[in-house]
Amino acid sequence: MSKKLKPYIVRGFNLTKESSGYFDCTGEITKFASFTEIVVNTQADAIVEMLTNSALKTMSTRMMIEKDVTRHLSPDQIDELYVIDVKFLTDANSVSGLRQYRTAVRSTLKTWAEKSRVKGRRGWRASAIKTPTYEYDSSTTSVVIRTQFILSNAITYSNSDSIVNMSHNWTEEVDDLTNLKKGMEKALKGQLVEININHSIHGKHTF
Repeated sequence: MSKKLKPYIVRGFNLTKESSGYFDCTGEITKFASFTEIVVNTQADAIVEMLTNSALKTMSTRMMIEKDVTRHLSPDQIDELYVIDVKFLTDANSVSGLRQYRTAVRSTLKTWAEKSRVKGRRGWRASAIKTPTYEYDSSTTSVVIRTQFILSNAITYSNSDSIVNMSHNWTEEVDDLTNLKKGMEKALKGQLVEININHSIHGKHTF
């Protein structure tokens, strides 16, 4: 019997339907009238939605470049999306004890994924989050939370201004992932020990 699929929540908004006055990076992405949230079963389905859904594709790297011909980027210079597999190691005594924080964890993951808060590249982004799993990890002898993020490689801070291929700067990625760690420390009431990631562009790292 195959394991039950852990669905992905895909989120974003239609960039062409929003006025620039809404593009400050305060609040939550749900404030946008064109906010879109879709639940799919697989990573492949999530990627398809992020690149082809009528609303979500407006936040894609390719469309950002098409809108700004001054970028002079060819298709082979574009990384549309990047994937981060994440394992949160905790000092919780049991899986059941950790599950009481599920609501806070889900909220934290969504809040982090929907926008970058790194100085100089603050902006909204399309994202997909795999439903977290809570389990005992024999390799680390820890109770862990596993998830996966699929993120647009472009952020936007107005309907005409954006930053593309931003994940290529590892220093800025560290700042972004440090923000995720801080959020999870708060969500788990201090029980987070470290974060192990496998980044599709930068490889494996520990925070």
